[in-house]
Amino acid sequence: MKLILIKPSQSTFIRLEERILRRIGSLTSIYIRQDQGRIAYARGLITMCLRLLFAPTQSIVLIWFADYHSALATAICSIRKLKTLIFVGGYDAVSYPELGMGVFTHRYRSMAASYALRRCSLIVSNHEALIRSSNTYYNPRGHLEGVQNLVPKLSTPCKTVYNAVSYQGVVDLSKTRQNRVIAIGTTPRFMDIVNKGYDLLFDAAKSMPEIDFIIVGIRKQWHGEIQKKYCVESIHNLQIMDYLPQAQLIPLLETSKVFVQASISEGMPNALMEAMLCGCIPVGSQVSGIPTVIGGFGYLLENRDPQLLQKAIKQALNSEYSPHDISSWIKDNFSFDKRLASLRELIENLSRQ
Repeated sequence: MKLILIKPSQSTFIRLEERILRRIGSLTSIYIRQDQGRIAYARGLITMCLRLLFAPTQSIVLIWFADYHSALATAICSIRKLKTLIFVGGYDAVSYPELGMGVFTHRYRSMAASYALRRCSLIVSNHEALIRSSNTYYNPRGHLEGVQNLVPKLSTPCKTVYNAVSYQGVVDLSKTRQNRVIAIGTTPRFMDIVNKGYDLLFDAAKSMPEIDFIIVGIRKQWHGEIQKKYCVESIHNLQIMDYLPQAQLIPLLETSKVFVQASISEGMPNALMEAMLCGCIPVGSQVSGIPTVIGGFGYLLENRDPQLLQKAIKQALNSEYSPHDISSWIKDNFSFDKRLASLRELIENLSRQ
């Protein structure tokens, strides 16, 4: 079976996806460089179009995220009668105009994503909430999310396959845990500080000076603006870091007691999975895949409230959850083999249609 993967980045979870897909068929990847700026993305789109125009017949084209590239890819594949599968991962299933967040916030991106989702053969989300849901964490009255809410009369078949934890190495659960709170998440836009709940963590660190807080993933370009808005330099128990490679993150997670994922919007967060694999006690917002990943091993926030977050962090720091039990939950429920088996079944069924 010939598979073609359209990948917008070289992130850890994409590399894991390639490993999975190579177990299903003969895989060719097309890296379109969406993560490297507009010019690189435009060049990547041209390369993608040319390669799809001359792709082998009966190839199945797999596209990560509904966006401009998926519209072009599905248009070409429709002409060539190639089957297409779009993976929906989070930002392509939400619209938060006040935060500038989500494909459906922007008129032309929304049109492109809607076209692609209507024309593809199959939609695969990494959580059911990305198909249809309402976010009451952000807005107690509800905020509609999911492709079926955002694309009117969408009739394309939708399936859900949970992510596999991206770290495939061995973790050391015997290390001494420090009374430390850690959060991890990228911030390509300044408003991601709010989306990831880092503003709430700044308040928590101020209110809990005896506890160390580490936030990883805040770009250096935002540090000045963060200081102006949140006065973080006066919070002596708070450490803010830029991107760290996985090899440096894992030792931090192995020695931290609590991991916080207080996001407004998420899909199936890989950072949360990795933290729990390393034995961290999770505190997370009741958003999309976060409760599913946490299971019965942590604390959920029903509303975006700094006091609720601080209370949950204190409960987690004083709890007796076993790091081994937390890690086993992730390994058993979000494994490489489980995602492989589910994707194999979906792709083989698609090839027979």
